[in-house]
Amino acid sequence: MIRQTAMTRVLTAFLLACTLIGTSATSARADDNRTERVQFPKGNFGTTIKGSITGRETVDYKLGARAGQGMIARLKTNNQSNYFNILAPGETDVAFFVGSTKGVRFDGDLPASGDYTIRVYLMRNAARRGETANYSLEVAIAAVDETSSETGGTSTTKPSFDCAKAGSDVETLICRDAVLAQLDRSLSGLYAVLLKNSPKSEQKKLKAEQRGWVKGRDNCWKSADMRGCVAGEYRSRIDELKDR
Repeated sequence: MIRQTAMTRVLTAFLLACTLIGTSATSARADDNRTERVQFPKGNFGTTIKGSITGRETVDYKLGARAGQGMIARLKTNNQSNYFNILAPGETDVAFFVGSTKGVRFDGDLPASGDYTIRVYLMRNAARRGETANYSLEVAIAAVDETSSETGGTSTTKPSFDCAKAGSDVETLICRDAVLAQLDRSLSGLYAVLLKNSPKSEQKKLKAEQRGWVKGRDNCWKSADMRGCVAGEYRSRIDELKDR
């Protein structure tokens, strides 16, 4: 059963707006289906894939993951009959997530290790009419941290900033805490997406908001539960930005 965790909520903020770098694989069904291997940019947890399908065409995006990792997949499309399914490793037809009944967003933990398939398609009525869908598929998978948990702990997970230049007690704490570091990376990824996709008239406002948020986050040093305060600030900001 797919269940939502804090790790997958973190991933929501890490849907990066970058072009897919991948290699095409052999077609599974003559001319109607193509398969592409998903590759994340070095050092990142996710990517955005832009594509187009017409009629009965489908695209299978393959990506490897381990049992227990959290995954986010979100489809943005100009065709209301355009969806995606997710198939577990070894499956070719039976999907554990069916977009036509569950929507254009998946958020959950993965049940097994291996190659997952995200199959993008048009509903049968639209396919028969030869409609076209232009879409972007945002995908992110959490890095597995073997040495930490939701309660914190040290690990090699690094935040988005240089810990050697940590300028506050809060930043020092983030550098020592794997969960906070991942929250920082996730927020940084989401902020970069929004900044890149915003018109210039909005970018100045967004930058000012982010500077103000950082000041508020750094005030958590005054809290009796500094870690809880910092985590709360990150999650609130992530929720705020992902709804824009």
